[in-house]
Amino acid sequence: MYKLDTAGKYTILHIFTGGTDGAGSRSVISDGAGNLYGTASGGGTGYGVVYKLDATAHEIVLYTFTGGVDGAYPVSFISDPATGNLYGTTQNGGAYENGWWIGYTRLVWKLCCITSQEGLTGHSRRR
Repeated sequence: MYKLDTAGKYTILHIFTGGTDGAGSRSVISDGAGNLYGTASGGGTGYGVVYKLDATAHEIVLYTFTGGVDGAYPVSFISDPATGNLYGTTQNGGAYENGWWIGYTRLVWKLCCITSQEGLTGHSRRR
């Protein structure tokens, strides 16, 4: 992961190893306090992670997907500025193996699966 400042200076913030820290970073959002939150579609146990990169570029894995009922391969991520909660989708997993609409509550940093997708996959829903 890198940043490019307004002067065009390129800085590497984090290099994913493909292990427990994640692989294939997807969506990244800022909380306005210098922290970045994102998803990686691989790594962890092989099914992706939700992570936080703090203002010092230290990565903290907030959630590791198991590929079961909690979903697999997160593909999108958005935040609700009013609550600070994070929302997104997974490509697979859930009751129908078509992914989940997921929520990650900031108050307790716990993943909650909102609804399992019966028709289109999570990957298709983000378009």
